[in-house]
Amino acid sequence: MTTTGMVAAGAGYAAASLSCTFGVLLAVIAQAQATAGWAALLVVFAVYAAGAATVLLLVSLATAAAGTAATRYLAVLARHGTRITAVVLVATGAYLVWYWWPAAIGSTGGAAMGSTAWSAAVSIWIQNHTGTVIILAVAAVAATLAATVVARNTRARHRDATPDNDCCAPAPATIEEKHAR
Repeated sequence: MTTTGMVAAGAGYAAASLSCTFGVLLAVIAQAQATAGWAALLVVFAVYAAGAATVLLLVSLATAAAGTAATRYLAVLARHGTRITAVVLVATGAYLVWYWWPAAIGSTGGAAMGSTAWSAAVSIWIQNHTGTVIILAVAAVAATLAATVVARNTRARHRDATPDNDCCAPAPATIEEKHAR
C-alpha cells in the first residue's frame, strides 16, 4: 500500500467514525475548556488521544494475531451480514427508544434513570481507580503484543517445518546431468 493510499484509508476511517466519536470529542473539548491552564488542557487532550490510540492498537494487534482463522470465520459470517446488521439496528433502535422515551414524554424518572445511575457509578469507579485502569490497559496491550509474537513465531516454525512449502527445493537431476558426472 502506498503512502497516499494509507493516508486516504486513514481519512476515510476518520470520516466514517466521526458519528461515533464526535460526542466524545465534544465532551473532551468541554472538559479541556473547564481546566485552569494550558498544561491541564493539553493533558486532557493527551489522555483522550492515548485512550483512543490504545483501543485502536488493541484492535489492530488482535486482528493481526487472529490471522487467517478469523478471516475464514468472518467470511462465513459475511454470508449472513444483512441479517446480522438488521438485528443490530433493531436492537439499537429499541435501546434508543427505551432510553429516550421518558424524556420525550416529559417524565423525570423511568427506564433511562437506571442506566444513568449505572453510568455514574462506573464513571466514579474509574475516577477512583485510575491507576488500576491504566495498569489493566497496559497489560492488555502487552498481552496482545505477546500473543501476536507467539502467533507469528508459531506460523513461521510451522511453515519452516513443512517440506511442501519449500520454495527452493533442488530440482531433480536430468539424465544429461547424471551422465556428465
